[in-house]
Amino acid sequence: MCTKYDNEPSFTCISLNEYGFFTEGLTNEGTTGAAYGEEIDREGGWTIPISECIVLQEKTAPTGYAARTAPALVCRGPGGYSVENALTAVPQHEDGQYLEIESAGGTLQVTPGLGDWTVTNDAETLTTTISLVNTRVTTPRPTTPATTDPCNPAGTASNVAWATPLPANTASVKWSETGTTRTATLVDPAAVAWSDLTTAPISFTLPADSGVACPVTPPTRGIGANTGVDSAS
Repeated sequence: MCTKYDNEPSFTCISLNEYGFFTEGLTNEGTTGAAYGEEIDREGGWTIPISECIVLQEKTAPTGYAARTAPALVCRGPGGYSVENALTAVPQHEDGQYLEIESAGGTLQVTPGLGDWTVTNDAETLTTTISLVNTRVTTPRPTTPATTDPCNPAGTASNVAWATPLPANTASVKWSETGTTRTATLVDPAAVAWSDLTTAPISFTLPADSGVACPVTPPTRGIGANTGVDSAS
């Protein structure tokens, strides 16, 4: 939370992590609510002067979701919390316009913008909603392995088979084969899903044999001493 005091040219910033009553209960499983609006004292409304800016950045995503680390920097003023207000309020430095924030990892320089976040302001209720939607970590859903079904020689009822060896295991997917069935199983369904967002094992079974018999070539008489034919002319 960054605020200007007594018309100072720069902002004084305090990490929300400093407020134990605010961070208590926040988890990596996804937290929503009005903790900021209820717990952090604020004064004024969506008016001039612009007295408050918010920087939001996701450092760790919930299990099974990809982190979205592009930070949002918006400031409260006319129209609500917006990038336009940030462009008006954030200091201009020789090397660009940004807000300097002290954190455990050092000084951060954050430029005005929405980053990975979305901001919606309701002028009627003076309510602002700031949201971030994470993307599920996925791996490609396996497709049906190729099969081969050559013609059946005499005495063979079925010779349908998999055309390729059993796929190799990966960090996310484990393959197994039992009889005529191949199965792809996610190593950790909570951490990684299939590309269609399902998580159940996927099994493939050999299709029925086509039953096509190999053609039989009838024996033919040749030319030679045992054929009764002495010459081809």
